[in-house]
Amino acid sequence: MYLGFWRIIALKPAPLLEVGRKCASELSNSGLGGFSGFLHRQYRLHDYLLGRRNCQQFLQKHFTLPDTNPLFALGSAATGKELPIIPLVRALATVQEPLPAWPVGVFSARSIRDDLGARLKAVVDAQLKARLGWWTRHFLKLAIWLFRLRKRLLIAIVDKIDQELRLRKLLP
Repeated sequence: MYLGFWRIIALKPAPLLEVGRKCASELSNSGLGGFSGFLHRQYRLHDYLLGRRNCQQFLQKHFTLPDTNPLFALGSAATGKELPIIPLVRALATVQEPLPAWPVGVFSARSIRDDLGARLKAVVDAQLKARLGWWTRHFLKLAIWLFRLRKRLLIAIVDKIDQELRLRKLLP
């Protein structure tokens, strides 16, 4: 009679890197604090396909019990092997999900520079209007214009996005 219980712990396996690819994360969405997936559909698609592959491998290779476990009592004779708790069937059992291609060069922050500039202008103007009086607000708007602060900030934002993408080998 089986009186014990099993605790199943899913541990993060060693990363499966493509040959020649070295990056901080296997997820293309991990840049910008996890928000880089909003930049391009290919980043989300890559991570979705990687998740399918990882799930398939986890269910086949790690989410297993010894064939002597009572869960398999009505099945085949003991062979000393591990059997999957949730077996994959049909094509899922035979066709290995391929490792998706890393989405290099599908996006550059320069492609959304104008949109970022419009958003930056709207946010700065709204903050100045909400927090400052008329004279101070117009003085700061003049300073922003004279010193090209908005343009400098926009360049810094675009450079930061591209830097994050380069760090993850998403830019050539």
